[in-house]
Amino acid sequence: MTIQSDILILGGGFSGSLTAAILQKSGFECTLVDRGIHPRFAIGESSTPIANLILSDLCDRYELPRIKPLTKYGSWKQTYPLIPRGPKRGFSYFQHKAGEPFRATTDHATELLVAASASYETSDTNWLRSAVDQLFWEEAASAGVHCLPLTNITQITSRKPWRLTAGDIEFEAKFVIDATGQARLLPRLLGLPSYTSSHWLKTNTRALYGHFENVQSWSETLQVMQIPDTDHPFQSEHSALHDLIDGG
Repeated sequence: MTIQSDILILGGGFSGSLTAAILQKSGFECTLVDRGIHPRFAIGESSTPIANLILSDLCDRYELPRIKPLTKYGSWKQTYPLIPRGPKRGFSYFQHKAGEPFRATTDHATELLVAASASYETSDTNWLRSAVDQLFWEEAASAGVHCLPLTNITQITSRKPWRLTAGDIEFEAKFVIDATGQARLLPRLLGLPSYTSSHWLKTNTRALYGHFENVQSWSETLQVMQIPDTDHPFQSEHSALHDLIDGG
């Protein structure tokens, strides 16, 4: 079977799905493929004021009203109460010393809270990517994009036009967009060298990421330690919360 389209988008995360929806709304026939299926785990994200403005503008320009409520915590909570999200009023930092309990001082030398919004209604959001990515995928499908999950592209047989193969399905397109992120599907199939392995910004840092339930909040922890937080501009965990340690 051959599926023809103007543009083939590889990767159905929120960037690939949003791109597909925008191009379909712009008059292109688009196909979106992903090797997985939604909902699925993905490294989390949080919005910023600039990102919210850009997403809101895209939603207005390309008529994507179902996505626009995600640009503010208040409208998200009201429109999609069942899609998990967290308020992000700003950024908070707490400095720790090895082998010692956290200590606060009257001048807040070990604390820094930076407000990025004036209220919860207009604040940024912390995303649960599994739910958000699924919403974006569904928006692309409702816009008319041909969405195919569980489709693993394994071969490129032509580039004028593009012909890519997944099992017994061949995709033919005038243009291909690789939105697979670190999977680097298109560079791998074309045998291109890895940009990240040779780039001078490469570091030796590592990251661990997970989702946790029933974890005591930092505000509750401060209360147990009898450390007041009444003069904090917002609840400290309603932010991008950073625990700072020496050397990290």
